[in-house]
Amino acid sequence: MECKYWFFYTFLLVCAGTDNCCKVYAESLNSTLFAISDNEKILFKGLEDMTKHINKQDGEVKRMFMASSMMLTVNEHSMQQNRAIDECRREYEILIDAIMNLQKGVLQPQIITRAEIMKHMKASQADMPPELSLPLL
Repeated sequence: MECKYWFFYTFLLVCAGTDNCCKVYAESLNSTLFAISDNEKILFKGLEDMTKHINKQDGEVKRMFMASSMMLTVNEHSMQQNRAIDECRREYEILIDAIMNLQKGVLQPQIITRAEIMKHMKASQADMPPELSLPLL
């Protein structure tokens, strides 16, 4: 026997053989307990429905989050590609400038630095004839 109905049955045993008032009270108590039981079932069904709805919404939120994450990743990759293209464009412009300046007899510092020129000149001085000298060394 369920615990919530124990009081009702105990009350009926105590009140057996008493007047009509006890029967009315017992019937009222019985209908109240059944109404409570029905309300519990309705609440349980409502909670189940809410749980299903929340799980459904949670799935939609997760899908939206995944889509946003993918969009952010694609945007980040796009920015990295744009930076790489800009860097290549800059290097290409430096190369074009170096070729143009080389035709004019000017060394481009982005191609070779002054320190590297001095290092190569010092290294090649030993191979030069003694009558030739480099005034910069």
